Amino acid sequence: MKNRSILCCPDSTVLFLLLFYSIMLRAVLGLFPYLGKDFYVL
Repeated sequence: MKNRSILCCPDSTVLFLLLFYSIMLRAVLGLFPYLGKDFYVL
């Protein structure tokens, strides 16, 4: 039943995963330069 429910609406799950991964990727890419600057300052 769970698999059927997921297959019935794959668009919402795919969009949610894409949004989550895009936010995580932006957060990681945005934090790396700041962490590098902090380490260089220390």
